[in-house]
Amino acid sequence: MATSNGKSANIFAEPPGVSLSFPGPWPDRTALVTAIAEASGGSVLAAGAAIHDTVGDWSALFEVFDPDPWLAKAMAKGSGGAFDEQEMASLSAHRLVAGITISDFGNDLAGRIRRFSHIIEVAGGLGVMVDKSGAAHPFSRWNSLLEHGGLANLYFALMVHVEDRSLLTSFGMKQFGLADAAIGDPQEVDGDLADLIFRFNAYRIAETPTLSDGQTFSVEEGAPRYRLRLQEDGRYPQDHFYYNPHGVWRLDPLES
Repeated sequence: MATSNGKSANIFAEPPGVSLSFPGPWPDRTALVTAIAEASGGSVLAAGAAIHDTVGDWSALFEVFDPDPWLAKAMAKGSGGAFDEQEMASLSAHRLVAGITISDFGNDLAGRIRRFSHIIEVAGGLGVMVDKSGAAHPFSRWNSLLEHGGLANLYFALMVHVEDRSLLTSFGMKQFGLADAAIGDPQEVDGDLADLIFRFNAYRIAETPTLSDGQTFSVEEGAPRYRLRLQEDGRYPQDHFYYNPHGVWRLDPLES
């Protein structure tokens, strides 16, 4: 990736973390905790505010929520309509929601997500909702993305791209403690906008560069360049779960 320096920008801080919700048929917390222990053969235990995998020595925050009458509809939208009719019926009839949050990215993030979500699936989970982006997946797609590995698959498991009034923008980068990205005026941009957004975001996740307002970016030497402008996130109110306090990087195409 190629960048050139500009004036430093000020962004807000928010602790990173991947928060996942799993609706299921469990009648109460005790039934959920028991189902998790049985599904793992006793190697994954949920107690209090934590869930722990004794095999990988991995832990995550564990929460239990009451059923949400809007969750099935939100998951249908966030999945792009990937749930079939029977799956939607099960989601609509869910009785409890299991939630996990992984905040430590230092040791195989994808592996930990895969391990905990697999156990909850076996315990009766009906699908996956990525809370901070709005992405949702049937387990078949979720497992396929995580099993194939790589940053691209993890990215598309956790993130969404949304087109709104000629603006293409990402949601979910606050999971990594980073600003989202957006680009508009498609007629002025060469190439695939979704790929550009992905490559810009993936670059920041993998390389953790220090970017500055006014800096320029290109995916490779000789490729089109874009001026970076860090803006406050005006896509949702500040108290909305999808609001990104780190802001949004706007990519403006430069003339050749």
